[in-house]
Amino acid sequence: MTILTGGNSLTRKIVFLVWIISIGTVCVLSLLPKVYTPVSFWNSDKVYHCLWYAWLSGLPALAFREARAGFKAGLAMFFLGVVLECLQFFIPGRFFSIADIAANGVGVLVGARIGKVISTKTAKRK
Repeated sequence: MTILTGGNSLTRKIVFLVWIISIGTVCVLSLLPKVYTPVSFWNSDKVYHCLWYAWLSGLPALAFREARAGFKAGLAMFFLGVVLECLQFFIPGRFFSIADIAANGVGVLVGARIGKVISTKTAKRK
């Protein structure tokens, strides 16, 4: 198994748990009829999409022992975003948006890259 082994196993387990909880949180928030955000401005939802998906795609790089597996798991978050966006079409008060998918994609790329850099730097310190 490529996760939860090697390095500081407790840290990897905690990061993995935070990742799973974060995925659940994004799923619930994405499928609620209406979500209120603490700060609202023109296209603020795109910023939120980008930040959430950067978070979701960066965490696996720290949770998975093998960098390649963590990177793939991070990139898979894009497909989660596409599925959730498609499901919003059927939820009253929500709608499907290509722009949201694009924001998710940007977030995934940024998060996966940041996660890879952090995991590489921490691996070099050992």
